[in-house]
Amino acid sequence: MSAADTLYAPRFAGPELIERGRTNTLTCPVYRDGALASPTTGDTVSIYRPDGSLLVTATITKVSNVATYPLLASTMSAESYGENWVVEWALTMPDGVVHTFRRDMALCRRSLYPVVTDADLVRRHNDLAELRPSTLTSYQDYLDEAWVEMLHRLRQGGSLAQLICSPEDLRYVHLYRTLELIFRDFMVTAAADSKWATLAQSYADQGKAAWGQLAVKYDTNEDGVMDSNRRAMAPVTFLGCGGEDPWYYVESGYNPPQRSR
Repeated sequence: MSAADTLYAPRFAGPELIERGRTNTLTCPVYRDGALASPTTGDTVSIYRPDGSLLVTATITKVSNVATYPLLASTMSAESYGENWVVEWALTMPDGVVHTFRRDMALCRRSLYPVVTDADLVRRHNDLAELRPSTLTSYQDYLDEAWVEMLHRLRQGGSLAQLICSPEDLRYVHLYRTLELIFRDFMVTAAADSKWATLAQSYADQGKAAWGQLAVKYDTNEDGVMDSNRRAMAPVTFLGCGGEDPWYYVESGYNPPQRSR
């Protein structure tokens, strides 16, 4: 990309997790100036295996200005589970230039799903339903952001989320981070020593403790049978203090179950 090219931002929250045995819809939402930037009809997407060989190149479709491709179950049926797949979107953007956006992909038996929703937040604080801003119909954005952060942290620590068989074990980590994000947001319109600051710090501390106690069950070889023992997450040193976000951390001394990369 030359210095004169427009900087577009593909909104990728993490690697693409593809479940073998069903059709998976791949998307590449691209943004500029806070809005979707529409690619040209007829652009292409290419998928590469972990060894670098090309699996498929296909023409995209546009759905509400988002490049979209249905990856059929039959296309992946003979492929092996694993990391290090790559998806490349070669899209002609409004500046007239073909931009190639790359995204990691993994082929897995099952994706990992959250188990926390608005009802769980309200059970902790029954006034959250009344406190919710009128511009929101739920706290889903906070739940989604906390979930994305958690998956990123697991991956950065060497744990592959798609191998985890016990999503309920992640409940408190997800719950506490979501509540922390909500109350940190409430702090923006309140004094720094308000109850929101106190609640945000309380949930930050509880989240840190929950991470320290976290142990989950894996299906390490993705044969559909979970391993017999729970495995603890990596020990964590939190670097945040005071008003800083305590989710800055260092992980060390752990070798979680994972595939070679």
